[in-house]
Amino acid sequence: MTIEENGTTSTSGTSSSSPVSYNITESYNTVYVSSSTYKVSISLAVTGQNLLYTAWVLKNGTALAVDVGGSNVTGAGAQGTVSAAFVGFAVEALAGATIGSYATSNYSHSTGGSTIMIGPTQVAVTAYAANTLPETVNSCGASVTLTAFSLSVGTPQGTNSSLITYERIAGSETEDGQTTTIDLVLRLTSIALASVSTSTSTSSSSSTWFGGPAYPLQVSGKSGVGLQSCVNGTATIYCIGGIGYEGVFVSNVYSASVSSSGMTGWTADTSYPQPIAEQSCVSYQSDVYCVGGSYNDAEDDIASSYFAPLNGTGIGSWVSTTSYPVPIGGQSCVSSSGYIYCVGGENETDGTNATLAQSNSDWYAQLSSSGIGVWKQTTSYPQGTDYASCAATSTMVYCIGGQDASGNGVDNVYFAPISSSGIGAWSGSTAYPIKVGGQSCVTDSGSIICVGGLTNVSASGTGIDAVYSATILAGGVGSWQQDSSFPVDAETLCTLVTGNLYCTGGYQNGSSASEIWSDFTYYASVQSQLE
Repeated sequence: MTIEENGTTSTSGTSSSSPVSYNITESYNTVYVSSSTYKVSISLAVTGQNLLYTAWVLKNGTALAVDVGGSNVTGAGAQGTVSAAFVGFAVEALAGATIGSYATSNYSHSTGGSTIMIGPTQVAVTAYAANTLPETVNSCGASVTLTAFSLSVGTPQGTNSSLITYERIAGSETEDGQTTTIDLVLRLTSIALASVSTSTSTSSSSSTWFGGPAYPLQVSGKSGVGLQSCVNGTATIYCIGGIGYEGVFVSNVYSASVSSSGMTGWTADTSYPQPIAEQSCVSYQSDVYCVGGSYNDAEDDIASSYFAPLNGTGIGSWVSTTSYPVPIGGQSCVSSSGYIYCVGGENETDGTNATLAQSNSDWYAQLSSSGIGVWKQTTSYPQGTDYASCAATSTMVYCIGGQDASGNGVDNVYFAPISSSGIGAWSGSTAYPIKVGGQSCVTDSGSIICVGGLTNVSASGTGIDAVYSATILAGGVGSWQQDSSFPVDAETLCTLVTGNLYCTGGYQNGSSASEIWSDFTYYASVQSQLE
């Protein structure tokens, strides 16, 4: 869930202060819920800084403890931290009491209801306005005089939980002889529903997908992205390009830091040299390399390749490097032991869809801090394909699914050895349980894991929430096992960082453009998926 808050406050009485302005973006996910307590991981973006906290808060709003940068704060210190930094969470934790106080006939009236999308989630919203202004409201031992007031209360589809989706309050609050003047605007800008563990354990053995901060790309005021490419740094995810609302190709790049406690908010990073989507990017050591892609709504492709350093705080300047042998999009590239291997894709010999053909051509090249070396052709894939998902170990590459010439998903699984001499002979292995393209696969802990996908890639067909894993064997992969379903039926982009799988954005089922382009981020422990 992501909340934006801005406003001003000042106090007078037993202690006084000058007016203070603030503008905060706050994202949080609930790690667990007990009968009385929330454990919540919160990332806070304020005045250009990104901060990460973990808090244990009673459902009445009392803070039990707060972890700040590894330091545990309890008692009054914890309450002060929650009050100062966790404004949005405190508001939502006390939503029941707030709604009960303000959304009553004594103080306000309903101005109507509607159904809206907040991020990827459908929410039934009721709006309220004050009966008269100024108006005095007594709540929780305090007297509040309102000079401006509006409130929207929403219930996410599939839940019975009420949330404050918008709140504007201006006026003054008097409590214990002290008067605080406030002017507050709070907006709930994204909700991503996920399963919540009811265990108080902090072990990664829970099979829960957790919601992370919403992807920030907006086009024409609408959020969401699809067909971007994401790579991992040491403790950072980088997502490059993609297609935004109404099919607009973008050059935006965003990064987010990750840790065992969750994710920070997304931060804008160095833009790609041109609008791009359907490119394939890989990371190796301290650099990211991107190959090909399409750049306009006719889906014309390029052969251009670029690389940039990953400097720990973001992406450095992009530099042109060795172009792919042919304009390409929808190929799947992997990196291993200092080489990049690219499989299939939509070849366009003159860079336009007029010469588009599904390819079985595979190429590889050496990677270095100077860029991509000379591309060399290697063993062809067993069939023409695009939107397959390939993942590699140090010695093997595995490719799953993709689409056929009609755009329908396939269930083929192939594997081959990789080395400094290229890709060896391809062999078939255990078919994927469903026919799918555009899914996202990674290898970790001796297994391969695949998330989501589409039944028909070209027509943005039915999204799939299925997650499957298989053990990597000497002769391919073993039987596929169904794991905890992804929270959304969608094609998505997943990145593996230190044992956790982070999936963000993509195409999902929907009847309108605002429902198809998604801004969700979910993450889960790989071990939780394999158990």
